[in-house]
Amino acid sequence: MAKPRTGKAPRLAVAEEIPDLQSEAAAAHWYDSHDTSRLRTEPVDDHTPARGGLETIAVRVSRVEIEELKLRAKQLGIGYTTYVRMLINRHVLREAPIQ
Repeated sequence: MAKPRTGKAPRLAVAEEIPDLQSEAAAAHWYDSHDTSRLRTEPVDDHTPARGGLETIAVRVSRVEIEELKLRAKQLGIGYTTYVRMLINRHVLREAPIQ
């Protein structure tokens, strides 16, 4: 049987540093259970543009490939379109610039 609520919010663990979180679900659980107000954070140079900077494209991909992308993205705890953007970003950043 569930415990009756006392009206008090659960005490959160004080975070000293952010751990390496392997999935979106793990991140959500960690942030829900930790007080992050005392963390010192530094701005991160992220290559992902702000939401307004994204453009929509159409790419023909087989259903089998889409299902595989969705499966892999789910294992990472992210949406499959986010996963596709990550793959494209990794590939583009790894290649040498075209002269």
